[in-house]
Formats: sequence, structure tokens, C-alpha cells
Amino acid sequence: MSILRRYPGPHGVVFDLPHVIKNTQAAIAAAGLSERCETAAGDLFESVPSGADAYVMRSIIHGFKNERALVILGNIRRAIQPEGRLLLVDFVIPAGNEPSLGKLLDLQMLVMAGGRERTPDEFKDLLGAAGFRLGGIYPTVSPQSVIEGVPV
Repeated sequence: MSILRRYPGPHGVVFDLPHVIKNTQAAIAAAGLSERCETAAGDLFESVPSGADAYVMRSIIHGFKNERALVILGNIRRAIQPEGRLLLVDFVIPAGNEPSLGKLLDLQMLVMAGGRERTPDEFKDLLGAAGFRLGGIYPTVSPQSVIEGVPV
């Protein structure tokens, strides 16, 4: 919803599990975005709403091993517009042995959730296997980056 608050033109759909969407509708109304944002309940592992210009996922893909992440990304690839963009907001593991929050979280994800943080090359390979090319990795003011997937 922060994207819609910052940019007045786009229309958004918040897609999540049914029990999450109940609370989301109230948050959208409280933010004054009911005219530009709707909700849809479902399961990323089954399908996603089709036809969007952009699919934004924050801290989702890192929760899964490649096999499960590819199910989600494959569903998005089938649903996205040809000129659309996939935007993943996640940690990107830097090269070398310097400490980073992403490396610490990689261990946490591995032990607690079975997921993982990924390097730039790992994102490139994962996106490629799902029918996207890596458009770029863009640092943000937070420790996370935006990883752009372009449909191929």
C-alpha cells in the first residue's frame, strides 16, 4: 500500500491467504485507498491474479527452496503481462567474506524455515528457470534490494 500512497496513479491488488485478507481490507480503507486498491484471496502456490503490469513481492521468495519458489514464480510468469515486471524485495547476499545482515538471515532462513537468501547469480538462475531474465538489482535505503524480473 505504501506504493499507492506515494504514487497517485496506479491501481493495486493485495493478494494473500483468505485469513490475511480480512484484516487487509480494513487497512486499505483506513489508508483511504479503497478506490484504488482491492483484495483477492488465494494461494500463491495455486495461481495469482492475472494481467497485472507489476507483481511486487516483499520477503516471500526467501522463505522457500528453489523448487517451491519456482512454483510461485511460474504462476506469476503465466499471469504477467508481456511487458510487465516482477519486483522482488529481498536481501541479496554480497560476494566475499565481509559480514552482512543478509548472510546472517540466510542461516536463520535455512534453519528455521528451510528457505534461503540468494546471491545475484542465484537470483539470475532462479528467475531464468521461471521464464524471467534478471533486469537488475537495485539497492534501497533499507538492507533489502529490489530484484527486477523481466518476462522472456
